[in-house]
Amino acid sequence: MTRNFDCFDEDLYDPIHRRIREIDSAVAKVECHALYHLARTLDVPGCIVEIGSYLGRSTCAIGYGAADSKRIVYAIDHHKGDELSGVTVGQEQGLHFNLGRFGLLGHVVMIVKDSLAAAVEWPSDKPIAMLFIDGLHTETQCKADFLAFAPYLSPRAWVCFHDYGLYGVKPAVDRFVSDGHIKQPHVVRSLAVTRVVQ
Repeated sequence: MTRNFDCFDEDLYDPIHRRIREIDSAVAKVECHALYHLARTLDVPGCIVEIGSYLGRSTCAIGYGAADSKRIVYAIDHHKGDELSGVTVGQEQGLHFNLGRFGLLGHVVMIVKDSLAAAVEWPSDKPIAMLFIDGLHTETQCKADFLAFAPYLSPRAWVCFHDYGLYGVKPAVDRFVSDGHIKQPHVVRSLAVTRVVQ
């Protein structure tokens, strides 16, 4: 991989994080910073897909980066919660509100749908440059999310998995590495950052 995630330009991201840090999220500042950095400096063609947006802290971080790189972010979430995080009322409205107040509705498209259903309907002519998976953290679902969108990934696309090391995410990612789908990830706190092998 070609990115040094220990040498971000803090001056660019800090003002953004001061705006979005109040949004409830398990995605830490350094992880949001990595996502922003990737979205801002993507080196392959295509859009950005996030699976699992919740109230949108990571979505906003990615959205700000995407605005700079002239990319569109597709934020996929059924907003019904899951067995690990529980059901949270008002997720969809909360995400829309946060995207609106930070001026990102023109850069982020909300897809209120199950991730696998969204993948079935994904246009074959819409390549993905960056895929961020932060949905249900079981090994089965993590594998299913990646494999469902893998056919649409651009050559050398970036793939990020949140909560690497927790639940079933690590075994899923490690299996993708051993099977030759992705490179050995660089880990930023609990964010595994890697590229597809092409």
